[in-house]
Amino acid sequence: MSENGKLAVVLGGGNGIGAACAGLMVERGWRVAVADVSEEAAHAVARTIGGTAYVTDIGDAQSVQKLAADVEEQLGPVQSLVVCAAMFQERYAPEAFPLELFRKILQVNIEGTFVANTALAVRMAHR
Repeated sequence: MSENGKLAVVLGGGNGIGAACAGLMVERGWRVAVADVSEEAAHAVARTIGGTAYVTDIGDAQSVQKLAADVEEQLGPVQSLVVCAAMFQERYAPEAFPLELFRKILQVNIEGTFVANTALAVRMAHR
């Protein structure tokens, strides 16, 4: 199935599930913006699949808003958003798990997904 050059943004596309999704989308005819907090990882995946790399921090709303504006300005309108960005932590015994780390994980994993959808999916819905 080919999507004939439609544009997707894959947040967290620099490794793991995000990189796999980005690669599969390119195989199926999509153009892909690979966005990751790691510049090195985003560029490595983008080079491998023929996508375009962007550095963004899903835990920072302004960074995600800038990503949305930059992608649309440079590549055109986005038709798909894949959010695989997440924060992981070392293993802790429950009594030793730092509350501030837990709060940061929630901010990145939950609030970040909301921010990404607000910044990108809302633009898609208005087309």
